[in-house]
Amino acid sequence: MYMARNLPSSDENGQLDAYVKCRFMGAKKKTSIAPSSSEPCFFETLEFNENLPTDFKLAAELIVQVWDKDLVGANTQVSFVLLSLSFEVKTSIRLLASA
Repeated sequence: MYMARNLPSSDENGQLDAYVKCRFMGAKKKTSIAPSSSEPCFFETLEFNENLPTDFKLAAELIVQVWDKDLVGANTQVSFVLLSLSFEVKTSIRLLASA
């Protein structure tokens, strides 16, 4: 994970404590928290060691989600994207509006 840009704030103070969650073929990984930034830099590698099918079209999509860590209440999903192994973007990147 390299970085994210122009993330919408989900907190009243305009700050975002972002981290990234990735899911692939049942495995889940996440980055550390990048505090107080709408353009967080992670510089982290999330490695998956799953057995892939021989036909990549049958493999699950990589789900990448950006979350805001909240001290009080539940964490808030800020953005996500679904990627296939053929590296086609299945859905456009979706920024979730702050509540």
